[in-house]
Order: sequence, then structure tokens, then C-alpha cells
Amino acid sequence: MLGYRGGPLHWTRNPSGGIAIEVPDAAIRAANHVWTFKVTWRR
Repeated sequence: MLGYRGGPLHWTRNPSGGIAIEVPDAAIRAANHVWTFKVTWRR
């Protein structure tokens, strides 16, 4: 997240294969832009 100087964001995989990212309040207040990516999981 551009503008956020905290540590890495915590994420978990959900049962349907997607991910959930926990975004702290400080990151929400500080950031103006967010990079997003599509990830293809290989098993």
C-alpha cells in the first residue's frame, strides 16, 4: 500500500481458495493507492 510504512499485512486462504487480507486502521488512513494481483495457485 503506497504511503503505509508498517509491516507486512497478514493474509489467510479461505476454503474456496481465495485470500483474505487483514488491513490495519493505520494502513487504511495512510494509503491512497493499493496494488492488487491475481494469483494462480499451483498444487
